[in-house]
Amino acid sequence: MLARLLAIMIKEFLEISRDEAARFILVVPPILQMLIFGYAASFEVYHVSTAVLDFDHSQESRELIARFTASNRFDIVKVASSQHEINETIDGSAAAVALVIHAGFAELLRKGQNAPLQVIVDGTNSNTALIALGYVNTIAEGFAQEYATDLAQRVQGFAPNTGATRAAALV
Repeated sequence: MLARLLAIMIKEFLEISRDEAARFILVVPPILQMLIFGYAASFEVYHVSTAVLDFDHSQESRELIARFTASNRFDIVKVASSQHEINETIDGSAAAVALVIHAGFAELLRKGQNAPLQVIVDGTNSNTALIALGYVNTIAEGFAQEYATDLAQRVQGFAPNTGATRAAALV
């Protein structure tokens, strides 16, 4: 079996070495594709159209929304006032991502509990949707970590200060 396969491979290599057009077809298009797709294909997504529905209207929810607008990954195109508006915005392809912050978001955060953030993603373009969802997770995790650190410092009653300030306070 392997002897037959080896014989066919040798025959094909000899045929390619004799035919200049075949060599061109086998070598040039893959090199061009590698060069073009290497520069054209990108897995970064910028300016994802985003709709926001904030039922909480707290400082914490506004801070979370500000983090999304501060990144160049998301553009807030609609601030909705109802779930129906969010559904229409996603279904009409006016936004690819929708963020829904439910009432009680800040209260749960202040208690040190998990505060859910509903993320609705238009899956029409699955690659963009998955990448945008990854960005949402990164921003939300960063917000949660910083808020938890800040909350722990406030609850324990200490503020971060330098060693010189501590020494001066002891004197």
